[in-house]
Amino acid sequence: MEADILWGVVSATPENDYQEYRNIWLRLAKNIGQAGKPVVLCGSAIPDQFEACPERRYFSTLHYLAIVCKDECLKERLQQRPQWRKSSTDAVTREMLRFNRWLKAHAATTHPPMTLHDNSQLSIPESTRWIAQWIRERR
Repeated sequence: MEADILWGVVSATPENDYQEYRNIWLRLAKNIGQAGKPVVLCGSAIPDQFEACPERRYFSTLHYLAIVCKDECLKERLQQRPQWRKSSTDAVTREMLRFNRWLKAHAATTHPPMTLHDNSQLSIPESTRWIAQWIRERR
């Protein structure tokens, strides 16, 4: 599931580290899981934002994957996005580069740690296969 589909519909504020927003997603994942379906949630977050949520208690384990790339590659990808997304502005580019670097520097020290996947040199199908295998190994 794409975490951004509820952005702007559900409360999401940095003052509480987006906890209400993350908690809603965990509640949805819990209910989907109770129906026997696994859930993969895609979005920008760090483990602390989910691990601190009340709904976290319903999951034995959450796995975190951080998809990163080289700075030059990220800049190029942001520039290639459609203009309406406004993701190629200097401010967005700076913030995305900062977060990309933070992920690379801190993935191993978050609780739980994040797996890093650098897709700088991979095609979309290659990266997709790698990610699908990573998910299958954790079911």
